[in-house]
Amino acid sequence: MEYTNQKYEISDSVRISPIVLPKAVAGFKFTTNTIITSTKIVSGDNVTVNCVEVSLPDYCKVEGKINQRTGEGPTGTAEYYIGFELRLPTEWNECFFFEGGGGSDGVIKVPVGLRHTGTMPALARGFATVATDAGHQGLNCEFGYDQQARLDYAYNAIDQVTVTAKFIINEYYGRHEKYSYFVGGSNGGRQGLVAAQRFGDYFDGIVVGAPALNLTNAAISEMWAIQIFAEIAKKDSNGNPMLNTAFTDADMKLVSTTIIKQFDDADGVVDGLVFDINAARKFDPSTLPKKTANSDGLTDEQIEALKKLFEGPKNGKGKPLYSNWAWDPGISDAAWRDWTLGTDEVLPRNITLGVESMARVFTTPVAANYDPANQLKWVLDYNFDTDPSKTVLAASYQNSLSTNYDTFKKHNGKIILYHGMADPVFSAYDTISYYDKLTDKNGGLKATEEFARLFLVPSMAHVNGGPSTDQFDMLTAITDWVEKGKAPDKIIASGSAKGLLQGITRPLFPYPIQTIYDGKGNKNSAESFVAKNL
Repeated sequence: MEYTNQKYEISDSVRISPIVLPKAVAGFKFTTNTIITSTKIVSGDNVTVNCVEVSLPDYCKVEGKINQRTGEGPTGTAEYYIGFELRLPTEWNECFFFEGGGGSDGVIKVPVGLRHTGTMPALARGFATVATDAGHQGLNCEFGYDQQARLDYAYNAIDQVTVTAKFIINEYYGRHEKYSYFVGGSNGGRQGLVAAQRFGDYFDGIVVGAPALNLTNAAISEMWAIQIFAEIAKKDSNGNPMLNTAFTDADMKLVSTTIIKQFDDADGVVDGLVFDINAARKFDPSTLPKKTANSDGLTDEQIEALKKLFEGPKNGKGKPLYSNWAWDPGISDAAWRDWTLGTDEVLPRNITLGVESMARVFTTPVAANYDPANQLKWVLDYNFDTDPSKTVLAASYQNSLSTNYDTFKKHNGKIILYHGMADPVFSAYDTISYYDKLTDKNGGLKATEEFARLFLVPSMAHVNGGPSTDQFDMLTAITDWVEKGKAPDKIIASGSAKGLLQGITRPLFPYPIQTIYDGKGNKNSAESFVAKNL
């Protein structure tokens, strides 16, 4: 289909059912510069959720482009547009669901609504679902050379796609949606905060997981971690540090074991989960076993490296440049290593994703000395006294740190935040700090809990994973809050069907409430745990 004088001409190659699509998408008059590239009816789709196969309803799949244009690229001009995919179920529940993106975006996630929606994804529940590539195509960060592409990635794509999707929904079904929801994690979590802060009347309920709310400063922390590990890592034949050798799996397991011995029983049961977030602040790395001729342990330089890492990045004057990190036993899991240390075969994602983002998207202008073929060298040359100032401009429109939710609150919007304590990408403490500021600016904890609540997940890695109870249904929690007025006083979380905590359930209480064993029930059941006020 091509846009011509505010009408669409449907080509013979597009499959249209006059029964399921009485209007098709013909004649839609968009207020945005939108091109519909494909529509088709899909039936018989299945998805797997936590090892369970779920059938999806019949739906109309609509793909399109918004604001197609020519912009700047690394070596000249480049083509850009905001791509989206919208799925319109035959049996619609009259609700709209925006699936947040992740990483540097550049691809459209399949808009099914899988992230922390229990065993029943959003599309299977009858939501009309949409996702976007955030205004650029491809997994690299070459879009950082174009200012409009940066703005699309930061916030504009959320606006454009929401307006366009709601228009199509209204035209397609002949009525408006009753409720609108946004659910995302990581950069998708940042996008959820963007939606609440910038477009406060677009969504009734928002779920924000492990948000990249302080995105540019978190990227500084990634540079910090790489330099720390490089200092103590073994060198390859070319003299380059092999980051994964800084700490072995056994080294990190020793750290976790030490944390567990000191703090795990504070919640009344030894299960590898430290629910007391203050315990994660109290850990003293000097208590870690030291390596001797007769015993295993960590070297002095390894202990010092961990101390620097968990204190967070600082400039030469000792000024913090991001947040500190939680001493959570989940840091020994492969999910933590995947981001921070990598393996013999695979570089850590702090390098493969973080370095290019810093050089080409968060730095203004784009770092002239950045070499995609030698990312490690660029990081090792990063200067924490002079280079962080180059992220200030990008931070002004990419970070989502505002505490002004006036429009969102007037719209009666609700927002759930959640964060894993063993997250290696964005510090859970940074999200906690943000939530504390949110309560300060919105009348205190009780008043803030009327529209926003934060849940912390022990040992969960980035968005999910880790030796944790990382399976939970945030979609039901947010819809019950929005549509029934039932605020989430607790959310039941379970271990993955393939994880170490299979069969174990725990309640997640809203911060700052802690989870405590009642001393008498089944230690594997959420029913045996109660809330404790700090």
